Amino acid sequence: ERVKGSEIALAKGLAPEVDKMLAQIEKAFAEAQGETDRVQAAYDAGEKAYKRGKLEEARAHLEQVKQSEIALAKELAPQVDKMLAQIEKDVRKEEALAHYDAGMAAYKSKRYEAAAKELKAAAASKAELGRRRNERLGKALVEVRQELELVRGAYQAGKTAYNEGKLEEARSQLERVKGSEIALAKGLAPEVDKMLAQI
Repeated sequence: ERVKGSEIALAKGLAPEVDKMLAQIEKAFAEAQGETDRVQAAYDAGEKAYKRGKLEEARAHLEQVKQSEIALAKELAPQVDKMLAQIEKDVRKEEALAHYDAGMAAYKSKRYEAAAKELKAAAASKAELGRRRNERLGKALVEVRQELELVRGAYQAGKTAYNEGKLEEARSQLERVKGSEIALAKGLAPEVDKMLAQI
């Protein structure tokens, strides 16, 4: 600006070049201000989404802030990192709770294989479900495993007894298996029904 109006700039014909440089500086400043506004808006939107429980939306906005190279983004980095870590923890907990709920529902309806799958996924998530849920989860997993082992064992024992001609023992074991989810899921029901019909 000081050079632009000086007699030297005018005399040397530098005014057009100075005008061009000033225009570039103003453009760069405007772009930087625009980026600053975008970063602030992304941060604000991420924070609001997080407070509303919209975790994926919050994550997307905060990742935009994190990817920016401007100074404001660097200043916000500690808060962004803290919120992203909490979002990750909350997402894991939501997923674990969904597995837990599905597993407990399957457990209560005696769909033990489905229960085992969901309850194992809940346990594997390492999310903090709370002491009472963790206790119920552990108890349900033990009972599910025991029930699955009993039904599998009854099937094997019933089949062996049937093949050995021990028909009453076979009937007793196969009746335990007949209505189980394992028999249905594994396609054993027709085989169990056939053996029971022949006893």
